[in-house]
Amino acid sequence: MATYSGYSIGGTTGTTVGNSQLQIVKLEWDLGDIQAGLTAAGITIASGDGIKLLDIPADTYFELVRVEIVETITIGTSGAFILGDSQDDDEFVTTQSTLTAGTDIAITKETFTNGKVLTAADDLILEVSVGSGSVALDGKIRIVALIGNAERRANAVTPIRTA
Repeated sequence: MATYSGYSIGGTTGTTVGNSQLQIVKLEWDLGDIQAGLTAAGITIASGDGIKLLDIPADTYFELVRVEIVETITIGTSGAFILGDSQDDDEFVTTQSTLTAGTDIAITKETFTNGKVLTAADDLILEVSVGSGSVALDGKIRIVALIGNAERRANAVTPIRTA
């Protein structure tokens, strides 16, 4: 699996509420804009490839609390996605093939006790797959995450940023 980042992702929007130690972050990605950015960079997404959505710094508590399909997502023939990090590709969402607008996606770990402390920097990665043919992304996805500073005796800065 190749993981792509550093592309122009245009349609990413977000808000953050909280303080330097604990934040609730709501972010939305336009997958059509991501596809256009990758295409402009000469990158063709293949089934099983990942798209880095967030950089998560070391010493961060990260809990994904909501994943929602904002606009119907198209990936390709029999398209699906999983959502995880570089340590576990389906850490947060296992194979999701219901991609219609308004769908709230079941999160693998959704209680406060099942968040994850990242002692090393990591990424939130959306991995896409198709049954046949090529990947063609479109639609919007939104996440809500709880982000905390897990570093001992340190003040937090903004804990995450979009890729």
